[in-house]
Formats: sequence, structure tokens, C-alpha cells
Amino acid sequence: MYNSYVVAETAASKLAHQFVSSPSAALASSTKMVRPVVVSGPSGGGKSTILKKAFQEYPDAFAFSVSHTTRQPRPGEQDGKDYWFTSMREMSEMIKMGEFVEHAQFGGNMYGTSKKAVLDVQQTGRICILDLELQGVRNIKLTDLNAKFILIQTANLEVL
Repeated sequence: MYNSYVVAETAASKLAHQFVSSPSAALASSTKMVRPVVVSGPSGGGKSTILKKAFQEYPDAFAFSVSHTTRQPRPGEQDGKDYWFTSMREMSEMIKMGEFVEHAQFGGNMYGTSKKAVLDVQQTGRICILDLELQGVRNIKLTDLNAKFILIQTANLEVL
């Protein structure tokens, strides 16, 4: 039987121990740049559950970068916290200027992670987590970001 909580707890623990020698090690020095971690996997495969558990267990070790998007904010979302909400024109210009480590288009909207967003997290000493779809993963692999990659797979397709 599939127990998503046990799977998430085990995966979160492995994630933390693989990248952090101790829960406070990620905050050791703001001059030491910690390699970002790109997490990808199918929708409904447990990515969010695993990441949520990792963030709960090691709150000082991990942080998400704040992505840019051209979509409209949803109720309760805040600019600069959930996303940087921007126009198509402005985001296209930023892409042209090489300001993104990855960007993709879904449902008529653009999404992307800026170099600055990753750097902002790295400067805190935390591990920058990028939760990306396949197109974003492909883009990251073409950069000099030197990220580590984790693919979350389910043991059973029925889970999806």
C-alpha cells in the first residue's frame, strides 16, 4: 500500500542529508555559494509533498527562488513573494538581455527564474530549490548554473 506521508518523510530526509551536512550548515557563510537543486517530476507525483516536508524539517537549509510570470496574480498572491508579476513586453526584454537561467511558456503565459533570484537565495547560504517542468530543466542544463538535479518518480502510475 502506498503511504504518501512515509514516502515524503523518507525522501525529504534523503534530500536534506544529501545536500546539508547539518541542519544549520547551509547558513555557514554568505560568501560560500551553495549549488542550486532542480527538482522535477510528474504532476501529482509527490514533488510538492517531499519539498514541503524538507522545508519543515530543515527550515534554514532550503529556500525557493521567486520566479517571474506574465500571468495575472491569483487571489492572495503577492508580488515579490509568490511571483514577480510582470508584462510580456518586460519579460521578453529580460529574456533578450540574458537575465534568466530558465524560462518557459505555458497556457499563453511566460514563467522564468532570473539569475538574480537564484543569487538572492545563494547569498543567504541556503540551498536554492527550483521546482521546474521539463522545459525548464532542459534550459537549466544549458547554463553554467552548475545545479544538481533530482527527478521525483512514483513507484506506481496509479498514484498519478
